[in-house]
Amino acid sequence: MIETIKTSSFNFNEINFRERYDVWRETISGVFEIDSKSNITPKIFNAELTTRHFSSILLNTTKTQGQHFNRSQKLIAQDGMDHCWLQMLVKGATSIQIGTKNLKLYKGDIFLIDFSQPFHLLTTNFEDINLIIPRSVIKKYLPNIEKYHGAILPKDTGFAKILGSHLTMLKQLEKTTVAE
Repeated sequence: MIETIKTSSFNFNEINFRERYDVWRETISGVFEIDSKSNITPKIFNAELTTRHFSSILLNTTKTQGQHFNRSQKLIAQDGMDHCWLQMLVKGATSIQIGTKNLKLYKGDIFLIDFSQPFHLLTTNFEDINLIIPRSVIKKYLPNIEKYHGAILPKDTGFAKILGSHLTMLKQLEKTTVAE
């Protein structure tokens, strides 16, 4: 059977500038809390968000301004997301705080986050490609996925180059079909 890849896209530029940032915060509130320290100017705020559904795995691309993203224990308890997040930065930089560890992510780097554990992100203006994978899927290949929370593959490593090329190729799948 052949079917179209389910895709949803939001371009917040199409929303009245007075409402954009509030709509953005509401859109991602199930996954992140945006810290009030974010220096967002509503008149110039914009974001683009596209999600493609590959069965139970989501491919997400985001482009927006720098912000403080938080995934607290409270949010984790409320949302029940039992997923892992693989992110490659296409543009920008991110500081990641996991417990007492402070990590830096730069253009081309790839990192893995366990959504069942808290973390805090401080980003510059950025563009990224993300795979959101159910724990039940990834545990088949990485049984102790929890210990890789916050792991970074630097952009100049062979594995990061291969994985980055794959993520970029998946992003380029626009209106296409896949065999099921």
